[in-house]
Amino acid sequence: MGLRVCMISDHGDPLATLGDTQSGGQNQYVYQLSIHLDRLGHQVDVYTHWSREDAPEVETFGDRARVIRVAAGKRGYLPKGDLYERLDLFYHELSAKIATCGPYDLVHAHYWMSGALGRVLRRELNCPLIYTPHSLGMVKGLQTGRWDWERLWKERSILVEADHVVVTTETEREHAKEFCGKTATAPISVIPAGVGEHFIVDPKVESATDETADRDCGVPVDPNGHRRPYVLYVGRLAKEKGLGVLLDAYSMWVARNPDVPDLWVAGGDREGREWRRWTVTHAALGELLTRMPDRVRYLGPVENEKLPQLYRGAAMVVVPSWYESFGLVAAEAMAAGGVVIASGVGGLRHIVQDGVTGRLVPPRDSGALVQAMDEIWVSPSLRNAFRRKGTRDARRRFFWPNIAPQVVEVYMGYVKQPVVLP
Repeated sequence: MGLRVCMISDHGDPLATLGDTQSGGQNQYVYQLSIHLDRLGHQVDVYTHWSREDAPEVETFGDRARVIRVAAGKRGYLPKGDLYERLDLFYHELSAKIATCGPYDLVHAHYWMSGALGRVLRRELNCPLIYTPHSLGMVKGLQTGRWDWERLWKERSILVEADHVVVTTETEREHAKEFCGKTATAPISVIPAGVGEHFIVDPKVESATDETADRDCGVPVDPNGHRRPYVLYVGRLAKEKGLGVLLDAYSMWVARNPDVPDLWVAGGDREGREWRRWTVTHAALGELLTRMPDRVRYLGPVENEKLPQLYRGAAMVVVPSWYESFGLVAAEAMAAGGVVIASGVGGLRHIVQDGVTGRLVPPRDSGALVQAMDEIWVSPSLRNAFRRKGTRDARRRFFWPNIAPQVVEVYMGYVKQPVVLP
C-alpha cells in the first residue's frame, strides 16, 4: 500500500532550473527522491516557497507527485535570511494547504528551516518527522568563520527531536553526533544521494575517450575546424562554492600556458546579474576577460537534461567547494562520463577516490588546483582512465532506483497504518 508523504523543502523547489539563485543539490535530491517514490507507488506533495512569480501554485510531475508553492506573504525570490523571517507566515499558509491536501502518513523535511516547520507539524498532525539536513550549520561555521547561532540552536533541536534523520555520508553522521554532544540524536541512517537516470543511461560512456566524449556532446568547433576543449564549473556562483578559487587557478594556468582548455561556467541567475558582479569584483576574472575575452564562456543556468553532455564533453569538471555535505555535481559528472577534480572536503571525499576515479585537492588552494588541472590535461591516458573508472563507480553507488527503496524502508519503520490513497 502506498504512503502519502508531506515533503517540505522551503527554499528548494524541485522544479526550479538548475543554477538559479535558490537551486542546487537540494532541489535535485528532492526531485529525484519524489519521482522515484512516485514510481514505487507513493504519493508525494512537496511544499516549497513560491520563488518564481510566474510558476503555478500547484504543479504535477511524475504520475501523481505535486509541487505546492507557498507564498509566505511574497511571491518571487527571497534570500534565505528573509525567508527565515517569514517562517510564521510560511507555516500558517502551509498548515491551511495541508488541511486541504492531506492527510499524510509522515513529514520529510529538508534543510533546517523546513525541519523547524516539521517539528511543529509533527505535533499537530501526530505523524512522524524524517529530517535530512543537506548541510550543517556547525560545518559551515567552521569553514567560513560565519556563525548563525539561531540556526545552530534550532538545528540541534531538530536533530534530537525528529523521529529519524537521513544523511548522505558517514562524515555527516559523525558531524551531527559531534554537534549534539552528550545529547543523543534521533536514529541516523546514511543513505547516499543519487543522480538522475538520464546521466547514466548510455553504457558506451564507460569506454569513452576524450575524442568520443567531445564528439558525442557536440563540443563547438573553432574557425579552423578544431574542437576547443573546456574546463567546466557547474553550480551556484557563491564564494563558498569555490568559484573564486577556480578563477584564480585558471588565470594562473592560462598565463603559464595559453594552449590549455577554455573555462565554461554554468549557473547563476537567468539575467546574469551574479556573473556581472563577479566580473567587476574579482580581479583575476576582470583581468582575464580584458586580456583574453574569448577564453571564458558564461553559460548561465543550464537545464538538467543538457548537463550530461556538458559533463561528458569537458576535459575536466572542477568542484572547488569550501565544504559540501554531499557534492552532487561531482557524482553527476562521474556518472555521465566526466573527469572530476574536487576539493577534499565533506561528501566529496566519499564520491571521488583520489588518483583512481578523479583527483582531490585541498580546499581554497589555487596552486594545488593548477597542479591537478595541468597533471590531468597533459595526460590523455590519465583522463580516460578516470573517465572509465569514475563512470563505473558512480553508476554502481549513486543509482536512484536502488536508493529510494532504502528511504521507504526508513519511512515504514514509523508508519503503523498508511492512509488510503484516493
